[in-house]
Amino acid sequence: MAEFACSSANRKPVKNSQTDGSSIYYKVESVDDAYSDLKVKNVDLVFERHMVYEDETHELWMIFINCTEGNPVGLMEERSQIRPADQQGL
Repeated sequence: MAEFACSSANRKPVKNSQTDGSSIYYKVESVDDAYSDLKVKNVDLVFERHMVYEDETHELWMIFINCTEGNPVGLMEERSQIRPADQQGL
């Protein structure tokens, strides 16, 4: 499984045990918005939106869909845990 870069940190997503091949990941502005849009369009959602990584500054949220060939495609959003007031001292 390949690593992907999200911001300044490299992270390995959790292995999808339902597949035996590679997955492609796309970064989106909002997993919640993407989820709502895809659900309305009746896209085959493999996994509902869920947090796959968390540290003191970021959360990584993902959803998985199946492409037209049945391969999983991940949509990911990195959410900052730092509030604007916390960033003033940086």
